[in-house]
Amino acid sequence: MIIKKILLTSIIIVFLGACNTEIPKIKISGNIKDTKSLALLDARWDPWSTQLTPYAFYKPNAEGEINIETDSISEGYYMVGFNNLMYLKPGLDYKIEKNKRGLVSRSHSYMNNFYVYEKDKEVGELLNSAKINNWSFTEYCKKIESSCERFSNNLSIIVDKDIKEIETYRLNMFIVFSKLKYGLKAKDNKFSSDYVKFVNKMSFNNQEFILLPRWWSWLADYFKVKQKIERITEEKKNNLEYQITFLENPTVKKAWIWDVVSRTHLYDDANYENMIVAKKYLRNPKQIEIINAKLKGMENCLKGENFCDLKFLDTNGNEFSFSKYKGKYVYLDCWGFNCPICVHHLPYLHKLKERYAGNNNIEIVSLCLGKDIEKWKKLSKKFNITGENLLNQLNGFSSLYNITTIPRYMLIDKEGKLMSVNALNPTKKELVSLLDSLVK
Repeated sequence: MIIKKILLTSIIIVFLGACNTEIPKIKISGNIKDTKSLALLDARWDPWSTQLTPYAFYKPNAEGEINIETDSISEGYYMVGFNNLMYLKPGLDYKIEKNKRGLVSRSHSYMNNFYVYEKDKEVGELLNSAKINNWSFTEYCKKIESSCERFSNNLSIIVDKDIKEIETYRLNMFIVFSKLKYGLKAKDNKFSSDYVKFVNKMSFNNQEFILLPRWWSWLADYFKVKQKIERITEEKKNNLEYQITFLENPTVKKAWIWDVVSRTHLYDDANYENMIVAKKYLRNPKQIEIINAKLKGMENCLKGENFCDLKFLDTNGNEFSFSKYKGKYVYLDCWGFNCPICVHHLPYLHKLKERYAGNNNIEIVSLCLGKDIEKWKKLSKKFNITGENLLNQLNGFSSLYNITTIPRYMLIDKEGKLMSVNALNPTKKELVSLLDSLVK
């Protein structure tokens, strides 16, 4: 219903613009003293996606007064001041002020902390309670519903009918997804028939769902639970084709597909297949252009592709090529400066090097993705990185394999072909079993 009203409002705005009639504006005014600027950010988009979040900045005057009148942003949820949530609608005048608790609104839509529900102390204690395994699903639901009753009181101050409707829907969906989290927190054997029935009844036919902040995060939780219930294989874990079978509404389906596309930073076989699936459903030329670019970038990262023949530096300052390892499997550890996780994984990597020392069928190689030779040598000595230890420097390796986060682990076969650009990290017991099976 809300989406239809938003579309109708948009049509009316276009019509009024064509008739040179004044277009309804969103107005925000009040005193926000000691605040350098007020940011408005669209709260519906996934922050991990490559899609730029629409935003605008407004500066108050010397006395802290701010007066915004704009017709350049569409109706919907916005982060006002980075951490405060408000539903903005053309034609309404929002009054805000700053007190000890931060920015607040006393008008059409109450302004709340973005995580007012998600980080509520009482709800959080329920979600993270050690007792959760002692509660039945029915008991847990009653506790969640009782805890969330107080949130309903906040809705009574909202004057605008449409905003109250969407805020009520947001609260109801928060309660639903809080119940869903029972399956993520409880052990597998707590998947009672009541819980499974609840999950299987969940529906995403309401396209207003994608108007909500964090809708993509909630949907990701749903898929995690479904995977646990159905005990699907590792290959299907993040399989887009599998996920969209649960999304009947075409608008919600396309929104999720696009979110997956824009959130895809890891270039590997699984995500290559996801991009192929996405291309079947999306028709927007700009979206297709982005998908094609990602598919092109993934061509070097697929299983069976030749590993790059770039030059690296060894600790003696000599150029080094991976062709030296032909005839051996290579487990490659890509690390970098200022990387706590890399440091945390090092003891496990040392154990791997010790385990396969003297084995002519495999090499465990460390590759630093930094540029500073002296810093690389200093850290290598500090963390006792022994054996094959290389520096990437400026040869384009990170761009070639789209390495945007570290550490990253790769596995290369005896023919110098990729087995995985996203291999198991050395803390995983399954890695040893895999490597043992290769070199036995």
